[in-house]
Amino acid sequence: MNKRKPLKIIVDTTYLLPIFGISVEGLTNDDLLKLRELVIEGKVKLFCVSVIWSELLGKVYREASKYKVDKEVIALAIKSLFNPRFYKWINPGPKIHTISI
Repeated sequence: MNKRKPLKIIVDTTYLLPIFGISVEGLTNDDLLKLRELVIEGKVKLFCVSVIWSELLGKVYREASKYKVDKEVIALAIKSLFNPRFYKWINPGPKIHTISI
């Protein structure tokens, strides 16, 4: 049986904002559901670079009132981002480019 390695993808804030209830133009719920399905099936592995936290939280807090996101939702979203089944957090370094190759 030939099992293929999962496709490694580095995701940025665009793909993380919807977790907080903040929509992103050009990214549909169907897109996100398909990505989730691919992760569950083991076809895709998602990586996040730790340095995006400042950008992510800045955008979340800037958009929170516009999208009526409360603190409980933000706390739950942050917790979900540390679910190792879906996301692997990595630190930037000289070999980071090898993840997406």
